Amino acid sequence: MKKSEKVIIVITLVCMAMLLLFATSYAYFSYDKKQDTANTYKAACYSIKYDETKDGVTIDHAFPMTDETAKSAIKDGKLEPYTLTMTNNCETDMTYKVIVNVLNTSTTDSNKIVLGYQTSENTEITPLTEISSKNLTTYTTASTSSTSETVKGSYEIASATLNPKQSITYKVYSWMSSTVEDNDQENTKFINKITVNVE
Repeated sequence: MKKSEKVIIVITLVCMAMLLLFATSYAYFSYDKKQDTANTYKAACYSIKYDETKDGVTIDHAFPMTDETAKSAIKDGKLEPYTLTMTNNCETDMTYKVIVNVLNTSTTDSNKIVLGYQTSENTEITPLTEISSKNLTTYTTASTSSTSETVKGSYEIASATLNPKQSITYKVYSWMSSTVEDNDQENTKFINKITVNVE
């Protein structure tokens, strides 16, 4: 064997020995541990209380009325609200959206419905705000419904941020628009579910 062949063999053996040493060292020092338990995330730092005595701001046997007449009826206690209260028990802000989902079983034209609401922060302390109202279909269309029932349309009537340890109550009212013409919506029902999406 020539001297150059011996050098090549020695270099090859040294490289193979180093490669074997590196592979053994890597196998020895690498450690693989598998997680045995599931990750648990607690998201119970907010609560939403729905008015369980009602299905939503359902209108049955309604008649057309102006916003002024409806607001007067609300003040006199003649129009009942759907009430929901949200409380942020977290240490961070909570962003929410209040959504009215018009169910497929609703027979009233959504363009003929006026929806109004009042809010009250930290219910015992702050009085209700003035009633904010407008035609249902002029509210922002919600991209997703938060109900298991089939809906015709979903409308975001309010969205805001709730600070830590803060509560807010919504009283949601609905009435038939004064633009309804004679017998236009006779024997129809406005049926919906109100849901809250928290982000």
